[in-house]
Amino acid sequence: MTTTKMFSVKDTFGLANAPASYVVEGFADASHPLIPRVDDLYVFDRVLLRDVLAFLAEPMGDAMWIGGPYGAGKTSLPTQTFARLNWPALVFSWHKRREFADLVGHQAIMNGQTQFVHGPLPIAMKNGYALVINEADRGDAGELVGLNDILEGSPLVIPETNEVIHAHPKFRLFVTANSMGSGDASGLYATSIQILDPAFLDRFRFVSVNYLRPEIEEDILEKVAPKLPELIRENMVKVANEVRRLFIGGSDGGAELSLTMSTRSLLRWARLTIAFKGAPNAVGYALERALTNRAEPEQREAIHRIAADVFGDQWDAANG
Repeated sequence: MTTTKMFSVKDTFGLANAPASYVVEGFADASHPLIPRVDDLYVFDRVLLRDVLAFLAEPMGDAMWIGGPYGAGKTSLPTQTFARLNWPALVFSWHKRREFADLVGHQAIMNGQTQFVHGPLPIAMKNGYALVINEADRGDAGELVGLNDILEGSPLVIPETNEVIHAHPKFRLFVTANSMGSGDASGLYATSIQILDPAFLDRFRFVSVNYLRPEIEEDILEKVAPKLPELIRENMVKVANEVRRLFIGGSDGGAELSLTMSTRSLLRWARLTIAFKGAPNAVGYALERALTNRAEPEQREAIHRIAADVFGDQWDAANG
């Protein structure tokens, strides 16, 4: 991946109001197997895209931290950007059993011989790929500190092979997390989120991703499920946002629900409603299969009550 090209921000990311002269650098080769697949339904937030593009253009020794609630599209923001710029990316999920060594690699027996297999970090550093570490706040607070020296510009040294890997100029590091690294003030993830090392966090630029605006989700639903009446699509989005509100909680109290409705779940609900059209309780039946069958009985009942309140008389008609 050495040949680059300039991409029009207006045309590449579907931003009608972007100046025609605004371009960003990406890669010319669109055939690399590590380039994420384009999701044609993805809608870019102009401000968040600006932050990501500025970071890709000049990281200034930083990494990028993308925080936000579950299901808000934290990983999709960078990966859909990479997809349109032909930027190869490795996505690595973090959890409490992960160690820094998992990023570097491991010994394996291949063809009867013990060989060292590179992990995602040296592969990305050496070749100029992006590395996205998902759920960075769910693991041991000390393990990711091993990235500090890399972000300071030091090479990665692999003792097993005596390799010294300097970061390619196009290497970029992103992490996603439900918090901003300093613990969970919301109480939503109290049993899983860790407080990370301040020196590690000092290496990041921070952006926050939230759920899509209602009008954007309504537009997406229209593309995915045009056969659904407009009022049903609008009410589905209203239900989704009420579920999210109760999941996140607010200044007047903590979260009332332990699960939320992502855009993915919302689209699944719409698609399944069409698939089960003509069956009794089509909208409610689809909602169960899209989301609420994995909820506790009390929460399942609460979400269906929300739907009934939002849909009103239409709930009975839709489910008749």
